[in-house]
Amino acid sequence: SAARKRAQQALLEAVDDNQNDDSYRDIREKFTMLFNNNNDDDKALRRGISSKEQRDILLRAIEEFPKPDAMRFFSGLLSATKSTLEDGAHIPETGRDEEVDAENVQADEASSKALLFFRFVSICTQVYFEQLASKRADNKTDRPVETIEELFQIALELHNTLFELQQCGPDGQATQRSILKLCEAWWHGNGQRREYVIS
Repeated sequence: SAARKRAQQALLEAVDDNQNDDSYRDIREKFTMLFNNNNDDDKALRRGISSKEQRDILLRAIEEFPKPDAMRFFSGLLSATKSTLEDGAHIPETGRDEEVDAENVQADEASSKALLFFRFVSICTQVYFEQLASKRADNKTDRPVETIEELFQIALELHNTLFELQQCGPDGQATQRSILKLCEAWWHGNGQRREYVIS
């Protein structure tokens, strides 16, 4: 359908890397705004659409990505995810202080944005994985679900942040829950190399 094609194009444009040192910040910003449009008609796929409706359209579009587009999409997300983890943008300033208990960590704008990005990345990864798992023939459910490498690498990167997210306040806990859901889906869906993302 036209709406699906528009959504797929918007997703690919949001994650296309423009090859400069800060491109991952651009990807993170565009991607998050696309999923969290807050009724901003400039970011809306259709005029007057709610954030939830837009998210639903985007997630359906991800489920229907042809393999080359899925590889391109998740490659862009993987690159932005790794760079965000490396720069530590997801850790609030108070979370960097070893004297502050996890319960007293206060979110800041930069960490909230990075954590929201990780939350949306985990949701997209889970949706695409579950679509792959659902396509297996009934007689092949004992065989691991084969995925594109980028998808597994994202799941692994997010899984490896689970402990660190305990120091990221309430936004970190919400992101942690999303990643745990992804890890559980990967495990129960018999995803390839699932032992690496056990939670």
